[in-house]
Amino acid sequence: MNKLRFDSYIHNMENGLKVVSIRRETKIAALHAGIKVGAMDEKKKETFDALIQSLPERKNTIESMNQHKDCCGCSACVHLCPKGAISMEEDEDGFKMPRINHELCINCGICYNECPQLKQKQIEPLKQRGYAAKIKDALALNKSASGGLFYQCAKKILDKKGVVYGAAYNKELSVNHTRIETIQDLPLLQGSKYVQSHMNDIFKFVKEDLENGKDVLFSGTPCQVAGLKTYLRKSYERLVTIDIICHGVPSQKMFKKSVEHDESKMGSQMTNYEFRNKEKRGWDTNFKKTFSNGKTSYGSGKLD
Repeated sequence: MNKLRFDSYIHNMENGLKVVSIRRETKIAALHAGIKVGAMDEKKKETFDALIQSLPERKNTIESMNQHKDCCGCSACVHLCPKGAISMEEDEDGFKMPRINHELCINCGICYNECPQLKQKQIEPLKQRGYAAKIKDALALNKSASGGLFYQCAKKILDKKGVVYGAAYNKELSVNHTRIETIQDLPLLQGSKYVQSHMNDIFKFVKEDLENGKDVLFSGTPCQVAGLKTYLRKSYERLVTIDIICHGVPSQKMFKKSVEHDESKMGSQMTNYEFRNKEKRGWDTNFKKTFSNGKTSYGSGKLD
């Protein structure tokens, strides 16, 4: 409870108004100050001075930030919270944003202080080089959005009995970060999915694999990679990360509405959406939509 709430309580008391409810933290603070909660309405203002002094200093939480401006939905705060008081919930636009359960929150400030968006590290300038490449495996190349480098890196890790994490559709075409262990499952992670991927408990699984000595490849947007490294809190020699160049992502809510529109138009459920399909024009931004009735729809991603 902040000073403003205490002042309101005092005002009501001094004006003879009965205060109906007292928050849990006020009760705790009262006990610390040696005040009987049941007798609080009879105390004078000096009682509350002692009560205010007994309260722990309030710290910033993720609710202190401008979430629509600064939050990228990486979910690092969810995994870092020692009390499990934070969950990711959709806002009105469908973006996953952190929400705090104040019954569980202990006001430790970890979520705010460790947020990778607010705590951006200063990195020493590096000499950078750019490369253009494509893999020789024609089948894998055709299923890849671009040159297939993710496929080749993932295959290398899987050949070493490691695990790979990346974005995949589920049956409802919701995009979630997924863990795979076999080359047969690698096509699930291939191809671009231009929506915000749900992270769920993936960071915890990555840490478990690393602690068990496995080689791990994690692919995601730069903010997702930053979120993972923030959660891990130390470097792992067996961890390889791939940042996908990102210009921002639409929400899954908006994507779902687009899918529902196409399903209504085609009279059938959509079973797959390829944002970058190479069947018609090779490497480009052409999409392919596949429906359960066997129909397909092609077009330019620039116009869809």
